[in-house]
Amino acid sequence: MSAAGALALLLAALLPLRSPRWARRGVAALGVLFLLPAAEASGAWPFVLLAAGAAFLATPFPLVLASAGAVVVALRPDASAPAAAAAAGLAVAAVADGLYAWLRARRASGADALVPALAAGTLLALVLALVDSGGVLSWTFGVGADAGRVVLPGVGVALGTALVAALGGVLLLGGAKVAPEVLSVRPVGVVALWGAVLAATLGVGLALVRLGPLAEEIGASAARSLAVLVAAAGTLAVSLLEGSGETTTDAAAESRRATLGTRVAVGLALVAATTAGLEAWWRVGTYTTALTAAAAAAVLLGLAALEPEARLAGARYAVFLVALLALVFV
Repeated sequence: MSAAGALALLLAALLPLRSPRWARRGVAALGVLFLLPAAEASGAWPFVLLAAGAAFLATPFPLVLASAGAVVVALRPDASAPAAAAAAGLAVAAVADGLYAWLRARRASGADALVPALAAGTLLALVLALVDSGGVLSWTFGVGADAGRVVLPGVGVALGTALVAALGGVLLLGGAKVAPEVLSVRPVGVVALWGAVLAATLGVGLALVRLGPLAEEIGASAARSLAVLVAAAGTLAVSLLEGSGETTTDAAAESRRATLGTRVAVGLALVAATTAGLEAWWRVGTYTTALTAAAAAAVLLGLAALEPEARLAGARYAVFLVALLALVFV
């Protein structure tokens, strides 16, 4: 059921940009319904709330992250999580929506439409190179299990192909960005990045099939690795779709939406930090725990993302999002 929820959320994220929001929201709501049976375990709540927030917002970036979270639920249905992670799940949806709105505002202001795809392709290549301690570099992919590392046949070949395609696409788009006289290679770079998306999707799908009989034996790192792969590949797919479509966005309206989403995320991060402190005080007699410190740091990063005069706004949004994701995947 949770795997079906992940697929529904990903499909909602990749619906054509001109499709009505109610259609995206309806498909995403179906994904949330598939996740509800897993909500008996506390570890599923952060991802269920992330999916619910993404379905309400009905924008691609939150839906991609919700799909990645559903993969974790599918592989670790009985996991537990602190209460603070639930609030962080909603915060992730809010700041991902803010980042998406900020990118749309930049594009409406005349920024290169394929720069986000270039960044997302670079991210996917890095993830593929680092996942499984670099196993994809030797065309293999394995996960940690009770009996040790288990190699999944065929997955490494698909992910290795995705890595080669992602590197090729990034180099072609990067070269066209640095040397405008070779803009003719941009379409080839886009095709290569789409090839990376398809190969990575095939690899993750095959991994989920192979892991079916091992669901009770795999560790948390395996679930997180596949979730990161889903998030990276989905983000690249959304960026490519955005870069290929026409924009009629109001830059000012999208900027206001980005600010509002980030403010909501900061408020939810503050709730998560307070909850983490109270829970730690109740359980261990002190609020000075690693989770409380991480949640407080996320709040500070969120406040930095709200600073209107600071530079590198996109990087500040991204760092805040990563900090919140760390709380959700605790």
